[in-house]
Formats: sequence, structure tokens, C-alpha cells
Amino acid sequence: MRHILAIMAITAVALAVVYVSEGGDVVYYSTLGGFGALNGLGQRLWHVDAPGALIATDPMGSCLAVAHPLGNATSWLGTRVALYVRGAALWSAVLKLNASAIATDCNRIAVGTMDGRIVELQNGRVASEKTVGVPVISLVYDGGALRYGVWRPGYVEHPLRCGYTVALAKRDKPYVVVDGREYVGFGELLSLSPPAAVSQNCVLTFAAEGAVYWGSAAIPVKEPVYAVAISGDGNVLAVGFADRVELYRGGQLAASIQANMPRSLALDFRGFTLAVQDDSGVQVYSFTQREVEVVGCPYGVIKAGVATYNVTGRAVVYVPRGAELTPLRINFTDGVCAPAGFDGRVVSYQRLYRVEVTPPAKGPELAAGPTAYAAPLEAEVRAKTGVLKAYLAGWLVGGRRMPPVPVLTVDVRNATAVAPLYRLDVAAELVEGGVKRVLKGVAAYDSKGAPMAPVEDYVYPGLPAYVETYYDEYYLLRAEAYTRSTFNATELWLKPGQTAVIYADEVVDFGNSTRLVFTGWSDGSKELRRAVGPGTYTARYKVQYLVTFNAPNYTAAVWADAGAKPPAPKPPEKLYDDGSTRIWFNGWQLPERVDGPLNVTANTAREYRVVLKYPWGQEERWLPHGYALLPPDRNRYNVFWRFSHWAPSDVVAGPGVYEAVYQLDAFAVAAIASVVIITAAVALWLKRR
Repeated sequence: MRHILAIMAITAVALAVVYVSEGGDVVYYSTLGGFGALNGLGQRLWHVDAPGALIATDPMGSCLAVAHPLGNATSWLGTRVALYVRGAALWSAVLKLNASAIATDCNRIAVGTMDGRIVELQNGRVASEKTVGVPVISLVYDGGALRYGVWRPGYVEHPLRCGYTVALAKRDKPYVVVDGREYVGFGELLSLSPPAAVSQNCVLTFAAEGAVYWGSAAIPVKEPVYAVAISGDGNVLAVGFADRVELYRGGQLAASIQANMPRSLALDFRGFTLAVQDDSGVQVYSFTQREVEVVGCPYGVIKAGVATYNVTGRAVVYVPRGAELTPLRINFTDGVCAPAGFDGRVVSYQRLYRVEVTPPAKGPELAAGPTAYAAPLEAEVRAKTGVLKAYLAGWLVGGRRMPPVPVLTVDVRNATAVAPLYRLDVAAELVEGGVKRVLKGVAAYDSKGAPMAPVEDYVYPGLPAYVETYYDEYYLLRAEAYTRSTFNATELWLKPGQTAVIYADEVVDFGNSTRLVFTGWSDGSKELRRAVGPGTYTARYKVQYLVTFNAPNYTAAVWADAGAKPPAPKPPEKLYDDGSTRIWFNGWQLPERVDGPLNVTANTAREYRVVLKYPWGQEERWLPHGYALLPPDRNRYNVFWRFSHWAPSDVVAGPGVYEAVYQLDAFAVAAIASVVIITAAVALWLKRR
């Protein structure tokens, strides 16, 4: 049963086949619905409805041999075998066999069967018959001899002209066996014919993994090959891939034609007519030769109808009849080659290079030579906090930094990238009241929401579409105090929960008898040194002035609060006593309030030890300074001496001897003298009497 299914699949695939006559004027075809012939332009010449027909021709395409089943709605009647020339059947015969292979030399027709029989017919009659015991999968007339290929489990054999044999084998992997030499295959089903063909001059072509072998040459391929064909002269090769058919001439790719899983390919003797049997049907392409030269690029791509050609330098290309050549733009990784002119033979290309232009810059994305690119000097960028300004900071051209000009000329000589550099105007710090926000980071995004990497701090290639800024918050600690005798207003920014130590001088002495004395902080704390959190702390001071108290043999100094009455020290009652001079404390000369440094003098009482000397004696006494000496109680020493003054002074000015000075009283002397004279006169008078 497995064998029957495989052979049925072989038969179904064999129905999809095309042949081209030697001159390219006739294309024979077979489909599931019938068989027939087309001319070299693909127009139908004739057609016979006959489902399941097998066809064959000779190397020149001189005739068409056909084998197709006959039957009616109820029964199978046999297989009709016929030989056609120019659409007319020269002869036909009906055989009771199930045909699985057919071959002809345009004289004889050989038919192989699934039960291993090979029947040859000539002029409508069976000429010979033999049995090979295994299903016959292919037949070919080679130099007048009939060769056959058979199917065995894991091995299918296909004889070709010129003595070649191509087989498919399946072991650990698929193999293509060519005249006994094994090649790794593409994984073809054993029910399929191998992609192989022979030219009329015996040039063999076949496909294996990695290459299509073409005589002594090999064309590298990287994908499965489903069919091949070779022109009668062996100079043109057709290779069928899943989505296209490629034509090679002289070892070079000459044309590429779209296809839909080609099953069978055929070429005429010179390769100007191509027939393609694919899953869409039968297509015929008729070509002419044109000389084309490509300048300006390494190679060119030219389209003519459904065919495309890769041309390097000067080449002869196949052009479908009636089609005009159209140069196509060639895309490269680093740019394009764009057609600049075509005179029917010479294609002039311009090499343009890809320029990756980053918005908001404007300029061509394909360019060559000096090219201008422009970008605005400033722009606005949406941000989480509103709108940010962005300023042009330069250009980045192929990784090279350029100056910030609004229009930049770039000499484009290869693929490059042009990106304007924009610096975001992001505030490093934001201070509002007692809160400072310090920039922690910036995240920029393009129009697609993808993050952008800066080339340096806050400078980006291109203009971000959206920006997010991240800040750390700090809170102000301000301490105003005298430290080390200098007034300092210290500001520290603290993170939430963080503390700092503040301190103040207890006493600030200005060296001019004025000082400040710490009384506490503005928040009520009395600690000189303390750990605090954010806030404003002002050290409070009171002003004090130095009050100096001076007295003989006594000095004192005290600090008094400004505006207050100074305190009065208490010196000894007797300040000085050297035995001759005594000074007594008698209070201070104090003001009502202190408004600056002050010297206070003591009120004192000075006493001196004096000796009061009289003519009749002396006495010692302590008398105050400035004491006015009074006259002695005895104003007169005798009748003739009267108190005059104290010597050396009537006022006590220091210790010493103060002498009472008496002088003669003139009146008293005169009076006494008068009395004496009178007395003497009286006495004299009396004596004389």
C-alpha cells in the first residue's frame, strides 16, 4: 500500500511538466486537466482535455508523446498512448496498463508501469515488452537505447541522456547520487524528480546542498532548488527557487523572474525561450539580447517586464520581447545607487549614502558631497514639571563633534549619522523658602518612549520628546551665632531626619571693654552646643561694658549689662594709712545706667597728721585735707604779740608742722610807748619840781 501511494504521488508530480522545442517556437505542457502546446510568446496553439496525461519529447522537441487514462463515469478502459506532431495525432493505441513513465524518440514511445512492465510502441503497435519487477519511475532514449529508472524503498533512480544517472537516496540524510558520487541533497521527497538536466551537447546540471553544478562550474546557493533546466547549447541555465527563477549565462546571473514554487523548467537550444510550470500554471518568456553598460556604481539592477538583471560593468542581458529596460534603484546597507540617466545602453548611477538624520534636524537622508542640514537653535521640551528649554550645543557627525551652528554643511562620502546636540536647561538647584531641591538625575525619552543616552551631562543627540527630572530634597538649617569671636551665619542643607551640631561662644570679648554674653537660642534653648534639625537658630546675646572702679590703693573692675546700673564694690573703709596720711573711702561716683565702658572714681576723705605749734607749746592732730586752721584760742601771746597766720598755710594740704605765727601789735607798742613817755615826762617834771 505504501508503494502504491508513493507511485501515485510520483505520477501526480510528473504531470506538471513543460518542454521547449529546439527553436523555442513551441512549448509543450501537461497539467492535471490536459496537455497541449503554446507558441514562443505563450499563446495557445492547441490543447487536449485529458486528465492525468504523461508527456515526453525528444531533445529537439520534434514531437509530443502522450499517455493518459481512458474511462467513463463507471469504469476504467485503459491508457491511451499517442504520438502528436504539430497538434495532430500521428497514431494512437489503447493499452491495458497503468502508465507511470513515458519516453519517445519521435519514432517510438516507451511506457513504464507501476507493476514493473516496460512496453515499447511503434506506429500504434506494441513493438516490445519486458518486465523489470519493480515500479518504473522514469524512461529516456539515450543514443537510440532505452534506459529506465526504478523506485525502491529509500532509493529512486533517474537516467538522463549522455549516459548520466541521477538518483535520490535517503539514509541518515538525503543524498543526490550522480554517477555513483554522493552529494547532500535539500531533503527532496523520493517521489520527486531530482533537479537535474542535460543539454544536447551533454552538459550536465544538477542541484545539491550549497551549489548548482553546471558542467565544471558551480553556482553557490543558500536555499533549496526545486527545478533546473539547461539550454540545448549548454550556455544558459535556469534555476528554480521557491519564489523566483534565475537565468545564468556564461556563469553570470542574467535575469530573475518571479515564480510560485516552480515544478518544471525548460529552455530552447540558445536559451531565449523559457517555460515555467509552477503552482500558478504555465508561463512562457521569450527573450532578446541587449548590451548594457553600468557606470557610477559597482553594479546596476535593470528591470524589463517581469525580469530583473544584475549588471556589472558591460554585459549582455536577456530582455523579454517587447519590454523596455528600466534601471532600478539599488539599496545597499550604507546607501543606494540611484539611476541618474539612461540612453538605452549606458546606465548612469549616482552613489548616494545613507544619512541617519536625527530630529529635529532636517536634511536629505540620502546624499553625496556637501550637503546642508539645519536645526533650531532652541526648542521647548515637555517635562514632568512643565516645559524645559533646550539649546543647540553642537552637532555629532559620524561620531565627530561639530560647533553649534543652525545650518551645518556635511561632506557626505560614506554612510554617516547627523545628530544635533541639545543641552537641556535643567536647574541644578531649586530653592524655595527653606527647601532646596538638588538635581539627582535626568531621564530623557524620544518620541517612541525609548530612553535616550546623553553624550555628556544633559546633552542629548536629538531633541528629547519628554524629560523627567529627579531631585533630592534638603531642608535649611541656618545658625546665626558668634563662633571663635566672629559672627557667622552658617547655612546647612540637611536631608529629612538629618541633624547637625551648632554652637555659640559663651562670651565674645571685643577687646575694647565691651563684650557679648550668650543668653540662649531663639528657640529658647540655653545649650551652647547642641544637635538640631532643619530650622533657623539665632544665638541671643546681651551687651556688657567693663566698669572700672578706681580708688587710692584700690582698683576693681566688673562687667555691667548695658542700660543697667553698675554694681558697686565695697572697698576697705580706710584706703590708706602711712602714719602721716590717711585716706578714707566715702562712696562711688556712680551713673544711673551703663551705656558704654566706664571708669568710676571713688569719693575719698584724706586726713593728715599735723603738728600744731604754738609759742607756748604744740599739739598733734589728724585733720582732713583742706582743713582751714582756726586761730588759736589765745589770740595774744602777751600784750605786744598778736596771732597773724599759720605757716606754711592756713589750710591743711599735707602732713607736717603748722606753726602759729604771732607778730607785734604796733598800736599796743605805741600805746605803751606813749604811756612810757608820758610817765617819763611826768617823772621828769616831778623831779624838776
